[in-house]
Formats: sequence, C-alpha cells, structure tokens
Amino acid sequence: MKKRKLRMLFGIILVAVMLVPLVAGCAKPAPPEVKTLKIGCLENFGFPLGIDCVNELEALVPLFNEKGGLVINGERYNIDVIIYDSKFDPPTARAAVE
Repeated sequence: MKKRKLRMLFGIILVAVMLVPLVAGCAKPAPPEVKTLKIGCLENFGFPLGIDCVNELEALVPLFNEKGGLVINGERYNIDVIIYDSKFDPPTARAAVE
C-alpha cells in the first residue's frame, strides 16, 4: 500500500515537471523594438508643387507607420520626416542640410 502511494506521488511529480516547460513556452514573445529612421526633405514652400509634396508626406508617413513602418535587414523602423523650407535659395538649403 505504501509503495502504491509512493508511485502515485512520483507520477504526479513527474507529470508536473513535464508540464512546466509546456506552460512556460506559451508565454507571448516580447514585441520587437521599433527604431526611428529620420529622413530629411527640402521643399520650396513658395511653390505650389512644394506645398503639395509636404502635404502628401504629412498624410502618408503616419499611414505608413501604422502599417508597421519599414523593415531593413530584419529590423523594423518608423519613419520620421523632417521638412525644411529651402526658399529656393541655395545658402538656406545648404544650412538646412547641415
């Protein structure tokens, strides 16, 4: 009778030990870290096409980021566009780039 109880206890412990890795494997993996990719854009705000480009970028970039951003070499990036007004003036454009 004592051996039977001992075997039953050993069996329960063995099953519990076997279930621990299964339960631990069910945990959700951590989401991958999302980095930010900064892209500069020079536009002439005094020209209608320049304003259209800025409006398109401001509308498209958030939509693109909502879809998951950009994947480069397996790493995920959100896009951040930095827009400068070049004023169709080379020194101003150069200063914005620097």
